[in-house]
Amino acid sequence: MKDIKSLTGHVAALTKFISKATDWCAPFFNGNKHNIVWTPKCYKAFTELKNYMSKEALLSKSEYGEALMIYLSIFSNAGSTLIFHCS
Repeated sequence: MKDIKSLTGHVAALTKFISKATDWCAPFFNGNKHNIVWTPKCYKAFTELKNYMSKEALLSKSEYGEALMIYLSIFSNAGSTLIFHCS
C-alpha cells in the first residue's frame, strides 16, 4: 500500500507534463485510500504509463547550449524536480 501511495504521489506531481495522466492512472487514483488493492487494471495502467514515459519523444538528451527549464515542486515531506527543453 505504501508503494501505491508513493506512485500516485509521484504521478500526481507530473500530471501537468503527462498527456492524459489522470485517465491513464485512474485505476490507482480511484482506490479507497485506506484499502488500496493492486488489480490487473492497475498493472495494465502502470505498464502503459511506463511505456509512454520511456518513449524518446518524451525523454531525450539535451543538446549542448540548449536552454532548459526546471520545474520544482516542494511539499512539507517531499520534493520533485523536472527538467525539460524550452521549445
